[in-house]
Amino acid sequence: QSTSVSSSEMTQFRTALNSFVEALSGTSSKGAVYTFGTTAARTQELTSIDSSALASAITSATTYNSTTKYTNWDAAFRTVAQDNVVTGGVPTYDLVLLLTDGDPTTFAPSNPAATTNFNGTVRFQPNAEAIFSANTVKSAGTKVVGVGVGMVVGVGVGMSTNSDLNLKAVSGPNINSDYFLSTNFAGLSAKLKEIATINCGGKISLQKVAVDQAGNPLAVNPVESNGIGFTLSTSSGTITPTMTTGVANNQNGWAEAAYTLGNGATSTIITITEVPGPRFDFKRAVCRVNNVIPADAIQGPNSYTFKATPGAIVACGFENTLRPAVTVTKNWVVNGVSYAGTASLPSNSIVG
Repeated sequence: QSTSVSSSEMTQFRTALNSFVEALSGTSSKGAVYTFGTTAARTQELTSIDSSALASAITSATTYNSTTKYTNWDAAFRTVAQDNVVTGGVPTYDLVLLLTDGDPTTFAPSNPAATTNFNGTVRFQPNAEAIFSANTVKSAGTKVVGVGVGMVVGVGVGMSTNSDLNLKAVSGPNINSDYFLSTNFAGLSAKLKEIATINCGGKISLQKVAVDQAGNPLAVNPVESNGIGFTLSTSSGTITPTMTTGVANNQNGWAEAAYTLGNGATSTIITITEVPGPRFDFKRAVCRVNNVIPADAIQGPNSYTFKATPGAIVACGFENTLRPAVTVTKNWVVNGVSYAGTASLPSNSIVG
């Protein structure tokens, strides 16, 4: 949110972020939003990638503000690090994207003496502080990916020459893996979709969704949606052979698998079959490959077969009708007196 981003560029920035979210739609992925300028703050806690709260936070974060601001990578990473709690060896965040159009010009929490030349000459200290804070995030097991807008390797595009070197210093040395460059905001959508595919591709996210007798999804997916098994097969390469649903994003019924293609293969045919569970009747299934339903997909009695490409993001939904539960309560009647089924009967009772 530095001053260097214009109103039109903010609009393009919003479109790009929405493209990134759209690429992960229908999966069990979660996202959080942090903004930074002279200072940094978390504006949306970790939530479902499809939540309205995340969409609203993106809109707010990409609303143009003409207030003069510097670029504080250090504060951004420090704020993320404070929230990146490790539980059972697993960090809160798997991946942190640093989206920036400028070199770091101040450091945490804010430095009143920062140079006003915030889109030109860059000093060592703001960058050094950002490196230490980025390393704190990485030390938890989180991957940091830098995305530089208006940067070309070794060339300044509205920025200083070799700005990409500063981005490499906080992310990693490998272009199109540790860090990515976009010459302008117009090209950022394609770049963020590429990042989503590289880091989340080759995975299948599936949710078993319970619907009522009229076919409407239940307000809360019931706990019975957990513990349901699925088998998977592929015509090429390898695939996780089975998966079982459980809780993700505080929702029931999620499962995940991975697949790879054989050498030289450009596509593979994947079949996912649901193992029937109690109280459920299979209704329908659908899978999206890179957010598109394959035209040649086939739905079986309790399965779905589709074509997948290498490293695609696959999101599947299996709808099942939940049969009403029937509860039988047994009561005893002895000599005209009613007793609950679990009650102790009189010692002289004769039940025939």
